[in-house]
Amino acid sequence: MIAHDNFAQVINKSKDPNSVLSKVSYVELDEDDDIGGNVGKVVKTDSSVVSKYQERIEKAQNDYEKKVAQQVCDSVRAVVEVIPIVAESYAHYGELKKPEAIEKIREKAIDVIKQRAAASNEIFAEDEAEAQIKELDKVITAVVIDYEKNVIEIPRLVIEQPRIRKVFEDFDLNTEEGYDLADISYEIIRQSLVTNEIDIISGKNGLSRGNPADILVSRLMDYDDVDYDLYADLLYKLAYQAVFAIKSNSPGASEDDIADKIHTYKEPLARNIYQQMYAHSHVEKDPQPPKRVLPFSRILDQHIIVNEYGYRVVDDVPNPASWAKKYVVRGFLKSFYPEYRFDSMTEWDFAYVLEHDPKVLKWLRPVPQQFNIYWADGSKRYELDFIVETDDAIYMCETKAEKDMMDEEVQKKAEAARAYCSVVSEYNAGHGGKPWKYVIIPHTAVKRNFSFDYIIGKSNLFI
Repeated sequence: MIAHDNFAQVINKSKDPNSVLSKVSYVELDEDDDIGGNVGKVVKTDSSVVSKYQERIEKAQNDYEKKVAQQVCDSVRAVVEVIPIVAESYAHYGELKKPEAIEKIREKAIDVIKQRAAASNEIFAEDEAEAQIKELDKVITAVVIDYEKNVIEIPRLVIEQPRIRKVFEDFDLNTEEGYDLADISYEIIRQSLVTNEIDIISGKNGLSRGNPADILVSRLMDYDDVDYDLYADLLYKLAYQAVFAIKSNSPGASEDDIADKIHTYKEPLARNIYQQMYAHSHVEKDPQPPKRVLPFSRILDQHIIVNEYGYRVVDDVPNPASWAKKYVVRGFLKSFYPEYRFDSMTEWDFAYVLEHDPKVLKWLRPVPQQFNIYWADGSKRYELDFIVETDDAIYMCETKAEKDMMDEEVQKKAEAARAYCSVVSEYNAGHGGKPWKYVIIPHTAVKRNFSFDYIIGKSNLFI
């Protein structure tokens, strides 16, 4: 059955020898077929702490050294995995160096090692676990210290999203346009694709549509922000005004004819009514949503795509600069992760500055889900570019093209980020932590020979 608007087009296409109605072709792919080109593979990035021990495996001179280095690295991974869990009981990562904290980390790391051994189903799994535990005792303190040096303390801010309500105001429906509906004709046009003969089958609707206002109200209730319990009176008022307008433009039509028209045109009618309702509405939300701040947020795992372009080091400058996003960039010592992908040359240059400026203690390019910061009335998550820690503060840094600095979307994100920084700074002030600041950095302010302070000075800083 073809909608009447496309009827002639379908008939013409059917006579084309290349039409889908004349032939059907199949393309069959195996599961292993690559239809997307060389897009690379997704790799989980080790933290800077683990990477040091991973390098020892690669530098091992013989099988024995490689085996021992692997045991040490596996024990280090177990420690890094449990540190965020133990940290939840402490105010700062620095407190994890206390003997009682070290012992808690050791106990949980041993549990992890044993669980992995049990899951491996290898013959000598228990012996391997014992060997890792021995190495664990040798490195645990050093690993905790290294971890504290590389991680930025990100408070876990739990903000209950403000309850958002769409408020529809009372008004009278404007029925000047869209309510003069054509009469309904029940005809089926049938054309033979072989002989081209055409005949028309006439019919009559034998159904009773019921109350026409109910038809419109039922369709209006399908809109997500229309609450029937709150706005039933308004919905029926507008629906009856629409019905009255349609009757006025259909002299001599019976009640069934009116109901039939409204049923046929219910989509555009409901859309017209809703658009007018939307124009007479506003959004209300709780001004101060409840919030809780917990000491630590675990640094989430980073997964990056490694493709045919491979790796570059931070000091490199790709040519052309537009190729910056093609590479995985390595060699970062101040960051929690030693390698990243960047979306632009500006981000790569900024990372270079962070890595080489002595005032920058550590930095992080957070994964998209690291922060629970929402904008657009709580419907979208804000994905930050950089977190930078200095002696006196922690900065949320967003790099932007200079022409986009005052873009409405950028400013809405900034508003959400400033609210986060305000809450976290207030919490840290009472717990010996550093204040958080938000800054939008224009791409023109980022040069490799600039200092971090100079870049901040040329940017829009929000405290």
